Amino acid sequence: MKYQFPRTDPFSRIMAGELRRLGWTEQKLVTRRKSDPGKLAIAGRLRQETTLTIKAIAQRVHLGTSKGANALLHQWLKHVSTQN
Repeated sequence: MKYQFPRTDPFSRIMAGELRRLGWTEQKLVTRRKSDPGKLAIAGRLRQETTLTIKAIAQRVHLGTSKGANALLHQWLKHVSTQN
């Protein structure tokens, strides 16, 4: 039997909460486009609240390459900060 890690790490907690808030499943996350505002909101929150690298966030949130994800995330965070 394979050991399953508990889902108490910050990444899992944030992902579960954000997917629940958006009403998405993990499969829905995969099928959404890379620049989807919901995906970028998840990535932005992960970047601000965890020590995950952009590369790790890009892989886990399905944002494409780390370079492209960094550009999208930077643009999205700049847009969000001007709205507040």
